[in-house]
Amino acid sequence: MIKNNLLLIFRRLRRKKGYSLIHLLGLTAGFTSCLLIFLLVRYEYTFDHHHENKDRIYRINTLSIEEGEREIMSSTPFPLATAFETDFPSATAVGRVYWKEESTLGRTAAQPQAFQNLYFSEPEILSIFDFKILKGAGQEALNQPGNILLSATAAERLFGEENPLGAEMYFETNTLLQVAGVYEDLPVTTHLPAEALLSFGTLTDEMVSLPMDNWTMYHLGLTTYALFDQPIEEGQLDKQLSLFADKYMEGESSSSQSTPSLQALADIHFSPMDQSGSPVAPVPVSVIWIAMSIGGLILLMACFNFINLNLAANTDKRLEVSIRKVIGAKSFQVWGNFLGEAIVLSFSAFVISRVLVELLIPLMNQLLDKSLSDQSLWSISVLLFSLGIVLLTSLLAGGYPAWVLARQEAKMALKSSKTFGQREDTRLRRAIVVAQFVITLVIISGALTVSRQLAYIKDKDLGFEQMGILQIDLPASEKNDVLGQEWLSNPSISALTFAIGAPMSEMGLGMAAY
Repeated sequence: MIKNNLLLIFRRLRRKKGYSLIHLLGLTAGFTSCLLIFLLVRYEYTFDHHHENKDRIYRINTLSIEEGEREIMSSTPFPLATAFETDFPSATAVGRVYWKEESTLGRTAAQPQAFQNLYFSEPEILSIFDFKILKGAGQEALNQPGNILLSATAAERLFGEENPLGAEMYFETNTLLQVAGVYEDLPVTTHLPAEALLSFGTLTDEMVSLPMDNWTMYHLGLTTYALFDQPIEEGQLDKQLSLFADKYMEGESSSSQSTPSLQALADIHFSPMDQSGSPVAPVPVSVIWIAMSIGGLILLMACFNFINLNLAANTDKRLEVSIRKVIGAKSFQVWGNFLGEAIVLSFSAFVISRVLVELLIPLMNQLLDKSLSDQSLWSISVLLFSLGIVLLTSLLAGGYPAWVLARQEAKMALKSSKTFGQREDTRLRRAIVVAQFVITLVIISGALTVSRQLAYIKDKDLGFEQMGILQIDLPASEKNDVLGQEWLSNPSISALTFAIGAPMSEMGLGMAAY
């Protein structure tokens, strides 16, 4: 029975090659778009989910209120961690990390290699987060100043096949370190992509350019985390946090007040707050919802196209339905056969879309600066989603046209060849066409708006000539005067200035701060 139905379906599709190709192309475009967007959404929502205690990990942020304006920073004063652990017994571990951007490590001071994500870390961080130690020590090593733990990739980059344990190396050419351990590379879906962990005791006031025992000074590279004995409900510790602020924290002026606030680990990647102390840019939840909406609209367009073409082609199928009913076929059998046609088309389109998605993933990573893997196509969640959209599309797109055919009486189909299935379906087809136009206009309008905004950003006159201006990151400020005199003696250099960072750049602290 199933074999005969499949043969009938394939013969029907082969006979109507034009309709079949249009259906296949439309569904393939819809499935490809939906799969790519689902992979992107899944990638964003899996950030930091690999930690065993993810539901009990919180970042301690700083809420500042000045003249009625609220600002939340991901950084805290250096002394906060010790006081927080004392005043909040429900926090089983409190640890700090200090992110050092674009630093160098080298086996000798004369051979430094650039690294983007080095972290000074307290040993408690290894209790809060999951770092799998492959060689050597973990927490014990971070207890001692001068020790460093390398990720597997960093160890291979620096030492090749050699055993790095016990080897000496240099941080920024002037700080001697000893390799005490190697840990497994962290997943790409982490907001702490540490290439190496340096013991926090190695950090000095000179390295951070401010006194680390000051409660009123903040450094955007410092972040504090806490592991609680159970998940914290919203507002549960507000009173205690306020008392903590009154006890230890003061604003920079009499009109300002700073208070610590807790942020769940799962929310960090979607946080709109200042992220200058993090190498991973946050993704607003609104962007995720927009992407999901676009994917849904594209799939809906494909379904509408499928329904419209099937309703238009129903007239040509009337004799087949009539003959099958005359010889005893039931309505549900007719419905199942034509629904099977939609399932075959949907499954075929899905197979093609899987191949296209695998080819498009590298391009998507390049355009969006992501690290999506084609291996994720075989994950349980992706497979279940794929099965779901194939079945849902088959039912939505193929179910109604099949039901229209199945409910017709044989004598009605034989009696009238021109009006079969048209009178009652005309309104629906018109509504579908209108809906398609509306969705198309919405998507095109959005694409044009974004395109014009990007063109504006790219071509806007900034008020100065960008060519010929060079920004150089310096390791220390002691030799600025000597460097300045030497550079100005070069006739190719007309002017120079020193600053904490270029305004509005990643290295700058923001126009509001200075």
